Amino acid sequence: MSGASPSGRSPSDHSPDARAAARNFIENEQQFHLGMLITEQSHPKTRNLSDVISGDREALVAGVSQLQSVDRDLPPVAAAALASPQWRSLRDAMLVVSAAGGRLRFSGCGSTGRLAVILESMWRRGWLAAAARFPDFARECRSQADLAAGIITGGDRALVKSVESFEDYQSFGARQLRDVGIGPGDLCVAISEGGETSSVIGTAWEALHSKARVFFVYNNPTDLLCAHIERSRELIEHPELTCLDLCTGPMALSGSTRMQATTIEMLVVGAALDDALCSGVASLVGTARAEAAGFTPWLPERYAAGFERLLGDLELPQARSALASLVEVEEDCYRAGGLVTYLADTYLLDVFADTSERTPTFNLPPMRALHEAHETPSWAFPLDPLRNTREAWFAMLLREPRGLSWGPEDYRELGGPARFIAEPPPLATEELYSYPVGREGLAVRRSSGARRSVGVLVSVESSQLLPAPETKTESRAAEKVTGAATEVFDQVIGLHLGADSGTGHRSDQTTDRTADSLADSRQLNIALTCEHRPTDLFFHLALKLVMNTSSTACMARMGRIYGNYMVQVDPTNKKLVDRSTRIIAGRTGLSYDEACYELFRTMLHPELGASRASSASSRDLSSVAATIQRLSR
Repeated sequence: MSGASPSGRSPSDHSPDARAAARNFIENEQQFHLGMLITEQSHPKTRNLSDVISGDREALVAGVSQLQSVDRDLPPVAAAALASPQWRSLRDAMLVVSAAGGRLRFSGCGSTGRLAVILESMWRRGWLAAAARFPDFARECRSQADLAAGIITGGDRALVKSVESFEDYQSFGARQLRDVGIGPGDLCVAISEGGETSSVIGTAWEALHSKARVFFVYNNPTDLLCAHIERSRELIEHPELTCLDLCTGPMALSGSTRMQATTIEMLVVGAALDDALCSGVASLVGTARAEAAGFTPWLPERYAAGFERLLGDLELPQARSALASLVEVEEDCYRAGGLVTYLADTYLLDVFADTSERTPTFNLPPMRALHEAHETPSWAFPLDPLRNTREAWFAMLLREPRGLSWGPEDYRELGGPARFIAEPPPLATEELYSYPVGREGLAVRRSSGARRSVGVLVSVESSQLLPAPETKTESRAAEKVTGAATEVFDQVIGLHLGADSGTGHRSDQTTDRTADSLADSRQLNIALTCEHRPTDLFFHLALKLVMNTSSTACMARMGRIYGNYMVQVDPTNKKLVDRSTRIIAGRTGLSYDEACYELFRTMLHPELGASRASSASSRDLSSVAATIQRLSR
């Protein structure tokens, strides 16, 4: 690595510790140098996103349209994947394994970890709906619901905030899968957007060693992964593994695989799950009864057509206008020093996925636990206003949360870092209950000291497979939410996705009526023509697309994106150190080696970035942005 200082820097600026750290990363962590991967590239459609989206309402709508244009890369890839023998093998394996009482395991890290948990909840909710529809088979349906488990790297606590460095260890993923249970006759679907995440690869190896059926789903070309990433090649070439390569090209926001990569994974894996569930119900209760109740297996091309229809719905002028209005509400609130709280019920887990992913993507303060009241509150926070926190966690996951109670000996045995052995991170189940995601969270948000507060009542037209609720129960719930919202929030926004706000699940009806009844409310409706499925696959996709687009657009308008680079990312693991280095190199013209050195200078000596060190505000610059700003002075 060159010892020359950057332009305009004297030798006295050098930091030996930063130089050593950079040299170690460059020379010894080459398997985490991922700049060649398609998912890490800059998409040409959004290269000038931050310029296009800044300005008036027309500019905002243009930026939303630009972000949505990248979603159009997905349909041809999805159609090919859904028609492939690999997808049919996945669907058939889900059906055969579950019919025999085998277990279904979905694993992922970060956004794919949250997807894994959502897939589990979709399976559970679909079978519980079947239990309600077919009381004579209720016991069998509930038994099927319990066969699935979604594994997120770091345990369910990682749904709230990521666990630093956990994804760098294959042994951690393998141990998590062992803890949940895997063996012959089971199925494991390991999902990694980049195809190189160590912890996810660890789950796949553990499943293979346990003689389970294993599928590996990823979003980079297979030949590219095999040529450059040894850990990926070793797994992909295993003869007992089935791969689904879902590469669609770069992300709308460079490297932000929470967007298109996870969307197509939700579609393709979710379609296999949905179809297997319907076929399983038909086998159990009879085809005629199952189809009469809406449990009808689909041909794969119908899933592809349904996704095309969904994209078309979201591109309509009314939908784009509603998206732009949602962006304006959040942007105005944040600029005024305020906080946004999303209130949801059935789709709380989906809202969780987007809001928690904003922290690492845009360097926003993470959700805080009750014992962290001294910390800066998160800009956005999701909660269920109808239940207490313990009830909300169960209702969201349809099971008790799964934490990790690993001690020093566990981390030592797994080859974990010294800091984990000295002080294991707090990942136990009880830790999750310290995050007030139930109605207690309303008081917490009210006492946060924010200068402005906005509540967004999220309603999604839910599955009509569940029995209709009682009117009195709905009315009482509506009164509770209305009273709480008017006390806590300066403004309440209703966000409804679906064809008719008068149908669906109880809580979704409640939020619609609540928003309509508030004096200072505004209803944003996005009309959808999605067909109902037992898993509500297309409504999960719709909410994901809406929240991904609106949150990214908002952060772009607030200057937390340069072009289409997420410069506010903080390098909390090796992959992000590499990504941060490449962003700095691209923005400053430095070589990769010098950019890496300058990044470590900022990380080890934050006083070098004056604006970063001058304030404790949550809106401070990330290490990447601070480095770019320092080098631009």
